[in-house]
Amino acid sequence: MHLFEEVHVDNQRVLRTLFALKDEFPLLDAFSNQKVGVSILQNKEIILFISKPEVKFDRFLLIMQQLQSYSRNGQEKPYEIVWVPIVTTATWSNIDERAFSHLAEIMIFYSINQPTKLSLSVINFIHEVWHYRGDPMMVVLDSTGKVIASDAFDMISVWGEKAYPFSVSRERELWEAENWTIEVLLNGIHPLLSYWIEDGRTICLYGSNNLEWVRQLAYKMKEVQKSGILLELLYVAANNVDHRENILTAIAEEKLSRYLSHIDISIFWLRLESIKKLKTRLGSGTESGFIMREINSLLSFDTDKGGWLLISEGSSTEPLKLTGNKALQCLSLFQVWGQKVNKLGFLGAIRKFLDPPSLIDQCNYCTVTPFIDDMNNKIVSCPNCLSTMEKYYVYQCMTS
Repeated sequence: MHLFEEVHVDNQRVLRTLFALKDEFPLLDAFSNQKVGVSILQNKEIILFISKPEVKFDRFLLIMQQLQSYSRNGQEKPYEIVWVPIVTTATWSNIDERAFSHLAEIMIFYSINQPTKLSLSVINFIHEVWHYRGDPMMVVLDSTGKVIASDAFDMISVWGEKAYPFSVSRERELWEAENWTIEVLLNGIHPLLSYWIEDGRTICLYGSNNLEWVRQLAYKMKEVQKSGILLELLYVAANNVDHRENILTAIAEEKLSRYLSHIDISIFWLRLESIKKLKTRLGSGTESGFIMREINSLLSFDTDKGGWLLISEGSSTEPLKLTGNKALQCLSLFQVWGQKVNKLGFLGAIRKFLDPPSLIDQCNYCTVTPFIDDMNNKIVSCPNCLSTMEKYYVYQCMTS
């Protein structure tokens, strides 16, 4: 198709060629459940969600979750999504039709009304030019029908509507402003995350396929919580499904900790995979390179032998990751380092405990820093001995 190489005043010719050659009303409006024509999409940016008719539910739900804020707050969306199921089999049974219709009805966006009416030339174009290989992809067309993103699935999985207009340049802007925080991992997945952060709580994510390690970690965390520390422990499982069901059952029955649901666990790891793909495609600077290393570490960690624990405090941009026996040993010694929590915060106290002994016999370095928001959560290392610095407040009278 040379259509996408031409300049158009709007997207209508492109959309009619893609969808309306055999049907004047090729789309199904999920909200009204009515068949509509492509004219309803005029002057809008269009995201073509291309997949098999039986798209995996976790991928479907992730996209639904990331792109629903406009529908929640009643704002007019500057874009629309059209689900384009690609039928690859010669037969389209009643079972296939019912499964497709059910999914189309619960979507929050438009879908092709009859996938079997999609032109063979269009299907071939999607395969050959847009390189559709069976995994869900999202092709973004601007308001004139020009392709501005050949596959924004990972971008939208990670950033949601913040990525609008879903261009590569916008994505680079977002990564340049991003730090390594707990929100990078849990964005939109857990409903209480924002509240925990605003409340300044210590948030601990952990993952493992080893039930005994999970139990030991949870028991030790309960001892920490008894000291009065506002701490939330959340199980996010591991990157493979081995033993997941048994561990979730044990956590629930034994009340070991909070945990994500099965579907949210799938979404959590799917987002991490999307972050990895995005960073691989875009390359990375210093901070985003660090994010990439941490994501890779979580995705590849061998959780059969132990597990990992990621600790964040409030809106801290420097979470601490502990793994295996080191995590258990550190928590076992809470009575040793816990006395410094009031001065250094939970994260600062752990870091102080874990820091190697200074080669300097005595370091008296100090610095005065103007007050900034979120000062309590800021961790500062000494430039001389590299230890975590203790925090004191100085009040100065400004009367002349």
